[in-house]
Amino acid sequence: MSRSVVCLTVLTLSLSTVCSSNIADENTMVWPQPQSQSVGPKAGYVAVPPKFSFVHAPTSAASASSILAAAFKRYEGICFQHRPEPITWIGRCDASPCPPNPLPPDRSLSLEKLSVHVLDADETLGMSTLENYTLTISFYPQSANLSAQTIYGAIHGLETFSQLIQPDYSIREQVIVDYPRFPHRSVLIDSARHFLPVPLLFAHLDAMAYNKMNVLHWHIVDMPSFPYESVKFPDMSKNGAFDENHTYSPSDIQSVIQYAKYRGIRVIPEFDVPGHTFPAWDRRGVLHQNSTLLTKCAVYDSVGGYGPLRADLEATYTVLETLFSEVAEAFPDQVFNMGGDEVHPECWEQNEDVATYLKLHNMTGSDLGAAFTKRVMQFIDATLKKTAMMWRPGIGDSVALEDTPADMVYDVYGPMQVTPWPEKPVTIGYNESATYTTKYGHYVVRSANYYLDQFCTADPDNKHYGTYWGYWQGWEYYNVDPVHGEIDVAAGGRPELVIGGCANMWGEHVDATNFMPRVWPRTSTMAERFWSAATVNDSDTARPRLHEFRCKMVRRGIPAEPIASLSYNEGGPYHVAFCKHDSDWYEYRPPQPWYNGSWAIYPKHV
Repeated sequence: MSRSVVCLTVLTLSLSTVCSSNIADENTMVWPQPQSQSVGPKAGYVAVPPKFSFVHAPTSAASASSILAAAFKRYEGICFQHRPEPITWIGRCDASPCPPNPLPPDRSLSLEKLSVHVLDADETLGMSTLENYTLTISFYPQSANLSAQTIYGAIHGLETFSQLIQPDYSIREQVIVDYPRFPHRSVLIDSARHFLPVPLLFAHLDAMAYNKMNVLHWHIVDMPSFPYESVKFPDMSKNGAFDENHTYSPSDIQSVIQYAKYRGIRVIPEFDVPGHTFPAWDRRGVLHQNSTLLTKCAVYDSVGGYGPLRADLEATYTVLETLFSEVAEAFPDQVFNMGGDEVHPECWEQNEDVATYLKLHNMTGSDLGAAFTKRVMQFIDATLKKTAMMWRPGIGDSVALEDTPADMVYDVYGPMQVTPWPEKPVTIGYNESATYTTKYGHYVVRSANYYLDQFCTADPDNKHYGTYWGYWQGWEYYNVDPVHGEIDVAAGGRPELVIGGCANMWGEHVDATNFMPRVWPRTSTMAERFWSAATVNDSDTARPRLHEFRCKMVRRGIPAEPIASLSYNEGGPYHVAFCKHDSDWYEYRPPQPWYNGSWAIYPKHV
């Protein structure tokens, strides 16, 4: 890891001037890179439990927090999950002249506790939750202190502390001052195209916490299946899920939400309407007196002949308002995602019954889409008291600005056609779309260029298609910034309204067998761009840190894929990039009694 030359006096460590001059030291690597990391020359050891413990500072406001108590227990297991292993302390640099190598750890110096001080005991988790923390490790005197505004900032600090402990339990003295660049750092999962079992979601949430990602965007239902077990409409999952074993019960939902909250992660549900609904939403006409709430039209012949929900029927809104009220109660997060993408208004115009409605009201299909969106988003805003979120481009693009809730959040994923602009409609890309959206005061989350299901088409020389032997696709995402160079301030864009980004793992080609290595560590590249300073953007200097962090994830039971067969050793030759414990994440289990086959490999966390 290369760092710019930073020299400062760290009084809290009782040290003389500490200078970090481009030292790429694996003993101080953290992912995502902290906003500020000042490293001292001395090192000692962390005592092994029970001699070591996480403790509440005497004046901490969160000493009674069950969430923080669970985090203490969890990170004790993470920090001390293996026996101490010897390591070689070598400092590498790309500066000339190089500073002296860091001093080897002193066996006489030992930390026996990390004192955690939280200023605010409020456990509310939302878009405005503060996640900052300061971590101070000193050996003169011997102390380790973590301070944070909230318990969720403290959890991030515990993660950073865990990454600093080396295999031999040594640790360098340092001061880290850290906070996220963006408040919304999300991963979209798609449990409708292929079902994702709850234990897998738990493992994924663990990986998100290790990467300091804080929003699970749960695209829970779609055209292929409706796995959400509705209390009000139980037949929707009975008839719309793949089968009775591929559903999420109310208790499943609550267990995922609680598991996420205990790791500082919000869960935002997405129920995509009015499109992406056939056939799962209305198989066998369970919603509307043995008929259907879906629009029959030729545009959708390839998918059974049914298109979006019937936006002309009052029954549609009755069902949606009942269902969405139930979902809003089940998911406590302030944000409710109503989808709204990939809707063909011409389907309504082709349907005889809907066309009659349009003619009667002097409307086009696009007008009906705007009316539908306006009504649903205002229901979410005024009745559910939630913040509406939807895709852009989408059916909501034609809604008049004065009819859009002020706190609306748009997830911008591709080019959109803008009609309110002067003269004639124009198609614009992410930068113009984000500029246009923020200009009128709405929030933006960037999904454009962050699709995990779209593998790179070519490497940088535009010759080697697919997975190029020397180029890992994760760096494609790392090179994209949600804001920098994208928002045209001169045209009225407001960069401060871009609240983050989303890594999208659509489910056409992933299920429980390949989900984790497909997502991780490619999503880690986005995690750093969403958390760290905008200037942390060089993949060459990030590569050794990500390799080390990927190995940490593997050791913790996350089957994260390798980033390359070779890893650049700064200041030295290429070397084989392997993880010493890359076999520790799985185990062999005997076959089930009803199966006469051989033993199989299972992840240890499943």
